[in-house]
Formats: sequence, C-alpha cells, structure tokens
Amino acid sequence: MTSFIPNTPTLRRAEDPTNDPAMEGILFLIILQSLPALVVPIHNISSGGCAIIRPPRDGGIRYRGLTQEQIRSVQILPVDYEIEYICRGNRMIVGPKVRKCLPNGTWTEIAHHSRCLLLCPRVWTSLENGRVMSQPAGVPVEGAVLHYSCHAGFLLQGRNSSHCTKLGKWDSPKPTCIYDRNYTGKKKLYIGALFPMSGGWPGGQACLPSAQMALDLVNNRTDILPDYELELIHYDSMCDPGEATKLLYDLLYTEPIKIVLMPGCSGVSTLVAEAARMWNLIVTLDDLEERTKEAGIEISVRQSFLTDPAVAVKNLK
Repeated sequence: MTSFIPNTPTLRRAEDPTNDPAMEGILFLIILQSLPALVVPIHNISSGGCAIIRPPRDGGIRYRGLTQEQIRSVQILPVDYEIEYICRGNRMIVGPKVRKCLPNGTWTEIAHHSRCLLLCPRVWTSLENGRVMSQPAGVPVEGAVLHYSCHAGFLLQGRNSSHCTKLGKWDSPKPTCIYDRNYTGKKKLYIGALFPMSGGWPGGQACLPSAQMALDLVNNRTDILPDYELELIHYDSMCDPGEATKLLYDLLYTEPIKIVLMPGCSGVSTLVAEAARMWNLIVTLDDLEERTKEAGIEISVRQSFLTDPAVAVKNLK
C-alpha cells in the first residue's frame, strides 16, 4: 500500500490546478521521499491517540485498514493502532519496524530511530576456510564492518576487514584463505604492529624488516617456544595518531587475537602504550623496562632520532 502523510499543505486538492488524482499521487510521493525522519510534535491531544509521525528517509508508512482518502484527512490515530515502516529499493529497516500507539499519546520505542539503509552484498559475509565476524551482528547494511580470519593452516590473502559504504558497496575486495605450505601444525601467536611506512616519518620501512627478522630467528630455533610460531600482522600508521587509532581498534577487535603490540613513531607509540594496558596487552618498550628493572639493570639515558642516527649513537657511546 502506498504510504502517505496527511494534511501536507502542498497536497490539498483545492491547491491542485489539474485536480488529477494520478498527478497528485506522484507529487505526494516525491515530497514524501524528501521529508526527513522526524516526529511531529504532540501537543494537547485531549481526545486520546497519537499524532501522525513521518517515515524514515527513503521509506514510507503502511497504514493498516485505512483508505488513501482517510490517510489524507486523519490527524490523530487511535490507541493500540499500529503502523509499519517500509523501505524503498534495496534497503531494509534498522530499528523498530512496527510502532503501536500507547494510551499516553506516544508511539512505542519512539526514542529509537528507524532508518532505511542500503544492503551490501551478502556474499562478503562468508569465507571459505575462514571465519567472518560482523559488527554489529545481523544483516550487512551501511556502516557495518566485516572482520575476516582464516582457519589454522591457511593464510589470509587480502584485507582482514571491509566496510559497507553509504553506496551499498564494500570498500575492499573479498579476501581469500589460501593453503599455507609452510604450516607445521604449531600453534600460532600473533603480534600486532603499527609501523609508519609512509607519512611524516616513514621509519617503519626499517622497523618492519627488523621485526620480521627477529620473529624469524625465534621461529627457527627449537629451544624458544618450540610448540608455537610467531606471526606478524602490521598496518601502516602513516605516523598519524588519528589513523593509528582506527587501525589499533582493528587490531584489537578482529581475529586472530594478538598478544603483543609494536608501534613506531612517537605520537603513535604514546597512543598505543596508553591504550594497550586497558586490554592487558604487552607493549614492547614498557615490558623491556620492567624486565630490566627486575634484573637489576637501570636505564640511565634514552636517545631518539628522526633521520640520521649518528648523533644519537654517539651520545649513547
């Protein structure tokens, strides 16, 4: 059934010079679709019932048991009357779909907005040889985020997350889980890293290979973590605390679970150090300082450098 809002001044038959019902319906629908999802204020409803409310953007309202003529003329709907929201095109209702008029003159769950949001393709919500977690859970609509991870023995090829945009499309291709030929059956321990590969200080270009070398050394030894294999998951923080905040939450809330966080770039390192303890995660520098103190070693001086390390090394000497 077509959805209408009664008593819209531009739709009164007396103001329609053509007096054409078909044209009136078309004009009404155009105006209906342009109206925001607002609630008409309720004042002095002494006769009981609820005032008409407007539909969500890109949607309408199905009035049960009323003709189109009645919908145009009614202002107050009786207690216990129910309305149903409907959406246009490839959209679905997020929030209450049905509202009921209460004796106090308000609609049920009126504080919770109902929106008509575009759906993103569902094929992204499954992953062969892997897992997909959706935030929030449920049907993938605008704003939803999918997080991908692979089963043991498989490697993720592609991004580990994808966002459903306002255009109803995913912002990255669907990843795949490919067989890991080097899989040894060992349990993996994952280390997260935010290295500045670009931006004001692209020092991650040196940090990343160094970190990978360290992990490879541990993995190749049989006397250190013999039943485990370390794997590095890293992102480009661009030496930007704002970008790093977004990536940090991706590391924290997407599988697999990480046991250590390694940042680079001072601003990002400070951010990660302050946040990591809230999740009981190890930050390499903080952990190193604690362990040196336990071993009776005092750190007397620190040096940092932006480009050429020669001066910093000379000071340390």
